Amino acid sequence: MLISQCKKLGIPIETLALSRQRIENEFSRYAIHTVPDVGKKTINGWVFDKYVYVDPADAALAYYKSKGGKGFYDEGHTPLWLIRVICFDIFKELTRERVGLWRTNAPNDFLHIRDRIDDFCHNIAVDSSFYEFCKKYPHNIDLFIGTVRQATPELIVANYQKRWFSDVHGENKRFPNPLNGEVLLEIWNCIEPDKWAQLTKAVATLQYKKGWPDLIIAQNNLLHFIELKTKDILLPSQEKLIYELLLPIGFSVSVLQVVPQK
Repeated sequence: MLISQCKKLGIPIETLALSRQRIENEFSRYAIHTVPDVGKKTINGWVFDKYVYVDPADAALAYYKSKGGKGFYDEGHTPLWLIRVICFDIFKELTRERVGLWRTNAPNDFLHIRDRIDDFCHNIAVDSSFYEFCKKYPHNIDLFIGTVRQATPELIVANYQKRWFSDVHGENKRFPNPLNGEVLLEIWNCIEPDKWAQLTKAVATLQYKKGWPDLIIAQNNLLHFIELKTKDILLPSQEKLIYELLLPIGFSVSVLQVVPQK
């Protein structure tokens, strides 16, 4: 079924056979993220290059990195991060206007509003905050799209280094491979700005919130979206996003099926 789905979509599928090894979850690098609240249960992990991974997606990421690829296992978070980094100053200014900073004279009021701006800009790294902002202020979406289309590597570097993003990156323990600014920039450089603008429009208009491939990999100046599967098939949301968004824009999409080594 999975092979026929890929054939219908016109995307390649690759099989990666890995050996399994039983481990205590507390020794796994990613156990807290991938298997919450399991105590000291024994887990049947996936072995790649002498490391044992609880989540096969982490093993798959290590596989692509061993081939020279750079990227993340994040199920679509990376494109959202790029949009938020690029549009950071816009979010900040719109938030400033939204809370009425220009009317404020009293120091206490100023500090209160400044804190609200800080909180919002810090939380813009969270997907729900970004979607909520776009839903409440749809008239600003064209501004986001235009900003992404005109973005430069220098802008991405400058905005990434601002303290809200560095704070989130430094404190966020939920993701097994937190974003690295250098890799983020390499991912951006793989695709021309107009394609990122098309992606921004689809994301900001809330058309595609589900179905993003597990991995995003930059290699040889090409960007690859890779969906990981073990036993299951592509979900309708995944087929929809691949067929209606990623392939028409021109992204490379494939499926990696991780199976136990016999």
